Amino acid sequence: MTDARTLSPAGAALIHKWEGCGKKRADGRFDAYPDPGSKDGKPWTIGWGSTGPDIAKGTIWTQAQCDARFDRDIARFVNEVARAIGSAPTTQAQFDALVSFHYNTGAIASATLTRMHVAGRFEDAADQFARWIYNDGKPLEGLKSRRADEAALYASAVPVAAKQPMPIARADVRVVNARSGLNVRSRASASSDKLGLLARGAPVTVLQDTGEWVRIMYQGRQGWVNDQYLTAA
Repeated sequence: MTDARTLSPAGAALIHKWEGCGKKRADGRFDAYPDPGSKDGKPWTIGWGSTGPDIAKGTIWTQAQCDARFDRDIARFVNEVARAIGSAPTTQAQFDALVSFHYNTGAIASATLTRMHVAGRFEDAADQFARWIYNDGKPLEGLKSRRADEAALYASAVPVAAKQPMPIARADVRVVNARSGLNVRSRASASSDKLGLLARGAPVTVLQDTGEWVRIMYQGRQGWVNDQYLTAA
């Protein structure tokens, strides 16, 4: 039952470590601040990484408000992770790592990491964390370190589970999420020949998923694109 899943104190501590509760004012309250990795500063953030339509430039919260918002929001992220992994064997350490990942990326429902976890491919899933280090297409040192922490926690305790193949849905359609478009390659490698460019929002039907690269049909021939820049349709 997914409702038995909870975030442990260690998991909350990991999220607090990386979200911080920054921009503290002299009066002890906290200012909202722009996303340091995005071009336009969005989303504005406050407290323990809280974002939303009620948070903008000039928003000021007390410590109590920051803590209350985190408690409210984290319950939703916990439920979303629990729903995404279903009844798959999962240790507390793995669950905590997945919640931290989802709290930061919001990608638990579409990430290859999740599909690998559900399939019992825990080593492969742990390797997937390192792919999520980009903001606006640029790798960030802070995200590299956070993903390393999450991967280490995830791999610290794994359940006994038979590795299962990752089935591809009969019509596995995904959408390009890269702002500048997505290169189609001749092989599953960034150094291979470029066949073309898919625009942001373009739908693609997945023929094969290797965990990092997916095979698609492009202009009547087979090509490969990086799964990091695709989102489930």
